[in-house]
Amino acid sequence: MWARTESSDSHSRVTSTEPPIWSHLCRWNELATLDRVTADARAELDLRPGWTRQWTATWVYNREKVTVPVSGLTSMPARGCVPVRGFTFSPEQRHRPGTEVLVSTVRQHGYESQEERMLLRALDFAGGLREVQSQPFSLCFSTAAGSSGHIPDYLAYTDTGLTLIDVRPSRLIREDDRIKFAAAAEVALVMGWRYLVVGGWQRFVVDTLDELFARRRPMKDPMGMQDQVLAQLGPGPRRFDEIIEATSVPAIARTHLSHLIWWRRAVIDLSRPLGDSCLVWAPRPGSW
Repeated sequence: MWARTESSDSHSRVTSTEPPIWSHLCRWNELATLDRVTADARAELDLRPGWTRQWTATWVYNREKVTVPVSGLTSMPARGCVPVRGFTFSPEQRHRPGTEVLVSTVRQHGYESQEERMLLRALDFAGGLREVQSQPFSLCFSTAAGSSGHIPDYLAYTDTGLTLIDVRPSRLIREDDRIKFAAAAEVALVMGWRYLVVGGWQRFVVDTLDELFARRRPMKDPMGMQDQVLAQLGPGPRRFDEIIEATSVPAIARTHLSHLIWWRRAVIDLSRPLGDSCLVWAPRPGSW
């Protein structure tokens, strides 16, 4: 996990062919590689006048299924709904479902694959997350070939609005998937939501967030280690190992520095690997 990286001397200049992704400013979608909804897929949808009354959405609330035209999705509760499809577990299945506890919502959220788990972590890290529903509703829609259905993966409630999200590695997206994504995009457009398809993640992001996510919870600090770490930060960069070695107990300081990065009190470039030679800054005033 701990790798070496190149040097840098400012927030704005790094020796890299990739633009920096500053950990204290990034949005979750900046960490992802996004797929797109194609015009050809949209052309397969039946979008004749009145389609918002003909297409339906179903969610589950208080163990009851509620079905409405997609125009009635505004009545879906932000909290209290459960996934419309249960998570399955069997030795033969290739995907790995489970639940993840997010500090933003202080509760568990389900995922059906490691890619979906990564999305939950990215949402939690980026801040501004108020709520997220996994498999929020089942969409029944019409195409030129007949009726079809789709269950979007997540509906995220953030400070900047609602985002409907599907997660599928780009290499696994089939043509029928693209038609389903196009239908979800039309519903999101009518509702005033964003719609995104996550096809992968930027280089180094998965490993870095895996390390930071493990340090996200509130930590006791009887030795004042976080103050020692913060005292080593300044407007210019310092190496990760230099910062922790300057503290009284470097082994403990390492954990606290990762915790401070998660909480945006210390800054790294997420387009670079996290390791002992990783460069760390103090956030600029007013930047978080």
